[in-house]
Amino acid sequence: MSAGIETNDKIVSVEKCWHGLETIEREIVFANSGLDWTVVSKPVYFDLDRPAIPNYQAIVREDKGIVLNVPKSSYSIIQNERVWQALEESLKGVDYQVVTTGSLGDCRRIFISIVLKQAQSYMVNREQFKNHITFVSSHDGTMAFEAYDCSTRCMPEYT
Repeated sequence: MSAGIETNDKIVSVEKCWHGLETIEREIVFANSGLDWTVVSKPVYFDLDRPAIPNYQAIVREDKGIVLNVPKSSYSIIQNERVWQALEESLKGVDYQVVTTGSLGDCRRIFISIVLKQAQSYMVNREQFKNHITFVSSHDGTMAFEAYDCSTRCMPEYT
């Protein structure tokens, strides 16, 4: 699907996105962010009549039973709620707004994008841009929990 948004993914935004696959919310909090689900570790079996495969685990979205990754047993899960809490803790005392959240790759990667309310948009070649901070993590081992500053081009209203 468009932009890596698959069947079980959900994008939540305070404004319309270019792909048109978002759910619009006036305010985004963890409960309506589309990230209010957990992942669990499960044993991996080749044959149910035999013991679990040693040194591996299945990382599963608990509510839907989707296998997101089969890493080594040393892999540690970072829950979506912990990413949200880290965002809140790191921005205490800062005036910000969560503007877009969601998962990509059928729940394998998640993101939370915020704008600092004191930050202003700017123009480049007659196009308007906004600065964001985006918190990202994955449940498939493709990326660590990180935060990035980024700029996004403001899109004209879609019809």
